[in-house]
Amino acid sequence: MQDRTQEGKESTIYQYQLIRRIRHSLFFTGLYPALLVTYIFYSILTHGWNNIIWLGISAGSVLLVHSIGIYLLCWRNGERLRGCWKFQFQLPRFGWVPATSYTRLDRFRHMFVQLFWLGLFLFAALSPWAAHHAAMHGVVLHLWVLLPQLTLLLRCLRQPGSYLIRFGIRETSIYKQ
Repeated sequence: MQDRTQEGKESTIYQYQLIRRIRHSLFFTGLYPALLVTYIFYSILTHGWNNIIWLGISAGSVLLVHSIGIYLLCWRNGERLRGCWKFQFQLPRFGWVPATSYTRLDRFRHMFVQLFWLGLFLFAALSPWAAHHAAMHGVVLHLWVLLPQLTLLLRCLRQPGSYLIRFGIRETSIYKQ
């Protein structure tokens, strides 16, 4: 009986202090897919129905670029992809998000900035050889996929990197350890 008491006293207990809770408004959750639908309609009206093929190719290439970029960044840091990132197909986020419940804010910022610039440079580098519509759609879809993370990072700009971030379906929370 005393051994169990000693084990309980020596165990580490993490306590997190909530610093900020960012609720995902219904307006933004509705506006996010509406932006994509508006862009698709605009693209069809200006360039015709054949443009849907380029949209599909660009969407697939954006997801492929993001997947390869996340894999390479995890590989460079010596982490496994399954353990640190997961693909989320649920509003308000669409794309890769941290898989762990608590992630350091500076690590999330670093991965986001790397993925942001990697996608933009890759689509810019491929634009001379790709069709004009494919390169344009690739950049727009790349920015659309990263838009929720960008708005979140802009709202957390003043928070120190040592804080922890936790993603939820209805809210994102920032904690101090």
